[in-house]
Amino acid sequence: MPGHAHNDPFVRRPNGRLGTATNHSGGVQGGISNGETIYFRVAFKPPATIGRPQTTARFDGATAVLEAKGARPPSSA
Repeated sequence: MPGHAHNDPFVRRPNGRLGTATNHSGGVQGGISNGETIYFRVAFKPPATIGRPQTTARFDGATAVLEAKGARPPSSA
């Protein structure tokens, strides 16, 4: 996000309190809460190893089966 879109000047609200004009900063400015609602997004990466056999291709182009071996978290099965 460019700086001009992230900029969020303080204004006096109709109720007399100070707040930000748009809350485009997500409620945090300079690492400190500015009193507005804080918004954030979270993403989770799936496990790299799964417990099911998968078809793949070898370097020579032949079809092969790839199967995980060894310790892995039980949730990845």
